[in-house]
Amino acid sequence: MEQWKFWKCLPIVKVSDKGKVYDCKRNVLCETETISGHVYVWIDVLGIKRYLLAQVVADTWLDNPNNYHLIKHKDGNNLNNCVSNLEFVETMEDTINHSNDKKNIERWKEKMKRQHQAFRSL
Repeated sequence: MEQWKFWKCLPIVKVSDKGKVYDCKRNVLCETETISGHVYVWIDVLGIKRYLLAQVVADTWLDNPNNYHLIKHKDGNNLNNCVSNLEFVETMEDTINHSNDKKNIERWKEKMKRQHQAFRSL
């Protein structure tokens, strides 16, 4: 059975353990969009903003005692945002499966830093 919790960063939004996001203010499921192999969710917060769905789900459901800001999809499928498939990790290398592409790692590090900063500025 699907379970729901309020998102800590925005308590008018509920997040399911299956990776769905519900806007309680508008009484609708939030729209998602897949960009570059990752799922983003559109949430109306003083204007519509895009958030990485894995970040929203993980921040809502997972403990993060080490304050890691990177999220790994355990099965390697970035479209599977069920809480059981997500975990916080320390380094970008922990999130990439079987990749030796250093440029890709550096690019993702910068992208994740920007997303994390934007996410924390709520």
